[in-house]
Formats: sequence, structure tokens, C-alpha cells
Amino acid sequence: MFSISATVSAQDSEDASNYHPFLSDTIMLNLGVFNARNSTSVGLGIDGEDKESVNSSRTDGSASLAVRWRYTENWSLWAQAWAASDTATATLEEDISFGEGSEEKTIFAGSNINLTTELDILRLFFGRSFFKKPQSEWGAGLGLHWMELGATLTTKFITEPDHPDASGTNSASVKTGVPLPNLGIWYMYSWSPKWVTMVRADWLEVDLGEYSGNMYDVSAGVNWQFSRHVGVGLAYQFFDFGAAVNGTGGNTEIEIKQNGPFLSLSANW
Repeated sequence: MFSISATVSAQDSEDASNYHPFLSDTIMLNLGVFNARNSTSVGLGIDGEDKESVNSSRTDGSASLAVRWRYTENWSLWAQAWAASDTATATLEEDISFGEGSEEKTIFAGSNINLTTELDILRLFFGRSFFKKPQSEWGAGLGLHWMELGATLTTKFITEPDHPDASGTNSASVKTGVPLPNLGIWYMYSWSPKWVTMVRADWLEVDLGEYSGNMYDVSAGVNWQFSRHVGVGLAYQFFDFGAAVNGTGGNTEIEIKQNGPFLSLSANW
């Protein structure tokens, strides 16, 4: 029995050395920069009418830190932190009328809408590897995340007749945080000791005081190991945060999107 056990252990070690160490090492650390195309939009509903959208799009960089600890053969703990922020500003190019008859009101062209958002996320995730082989690994799991949303919406509407909820300069802001559940799946495949491809998808619930909705984070890329313990990764990442303002019948919505290349430096042991 001892001879058989020793032989199997030696074969497993030899198999693991033929593939990328992400599939066998205990600790994986990933620090990167996300050079993302940020898109922010806010849909404003007035008196139950259809939403008028304000959109902004720009390219900006943000940092992300991820750690994975494989504490048993098939179980691992993941931790990840990242941030997203943007500002959307728009000036209405044409008049907007709502209501009927004597109740009709008009917001004139030249009125301004400004939305500033700051989104910080810390995610903890317990994962279970399924169909694990020396060359590949499927996994899924669940956990909790802490999300803080800071949003400031400023409007400067010119109306006729005067509308107390829209005329003049109005500013509303919120910054709140709460632990919420998240689900995720991942897949890794290595074809040599230096190369591995990775695909990951996460869903996170959003329920922050006045805001409720969903968030999706999808990534696909490769990692090249230029030494036994250090490598570089390149991935394409898509991030989508969408929430409706509670109490407005879904008539006011905020959406933040980020997509673009993610370049990272990795360490493992």
C-alpha cells in the first residue's frame, strides 16, 4: 500500500509540473490595472412619463487586487477589491413637455443634469472545484460582498410653469454600504507549464437603501508564467452595474458599465 501511494503521489507531482502552477499552488495573488471604457447613464422619469436618458462615456484606469487561497485540494477562499467611478453631464437640446391640459409643464432646452458615482466593492467568495484535473479545473461557489455606492445627482431645470421638484438647482446624494450575496463560476485550462487561460463570471445582488438591482462581472484572458512564482496576465473584462431608485416605480435608473483590457502581475506559491 505504501509503495502504491508513493507511486501515485510522484505521478501527481509530475503531472502538476507539466501545467501552469495556478492549477496546483496554494496561494495566488493578482494585482492589475483595468484600462476601461466607462459608460454611465441615468434615466429620469418625471410624473410617470418615459425616462429621459443622460449618458457619458470616457476611458479611465482603475486598480484591482485579488487573492486566492486553496486551503484544501478542492476548496478555496477568494478575496477581491476594485472600484469604479464616473461623471455624466448633459444639457437638454430640446424642450420636454409632460402632463396634459392645464397640468402640462415644460422643461426647456438648456437645462442641465449631472450624475457623479463612486462604487467600491470588496468580495469574499468560497469556491469548490469540480471535475478537477492536472490540466483543467471547473469551479463554482458563493459568498458575500460589501458594496459602497456614492451617488450625487444634480439638476438645474428651467420649467414653465414652475415645478417645485424640478425648477432651480436641486442636489441629492447617497453613500451607503451593506453585505450582500454573490454567486460565481470559473474555468481554467493549461496547455503548458507557462500558459493558462481563465474564464470567470460573477453575479452580485444590489440593495443599497434607495437603490436595488444587479451587477455582473465577466472576464476572459490568459496568464504567462515567466518564472516559477511570477507571471503576467492579460484579460478582457466586462462589468455592468444597474439599479433602480426605489419608490419611483422603476422610473428612475442608474447604470454603470466598464469594459476593456485588464493587465495584471501575478504571484503564486
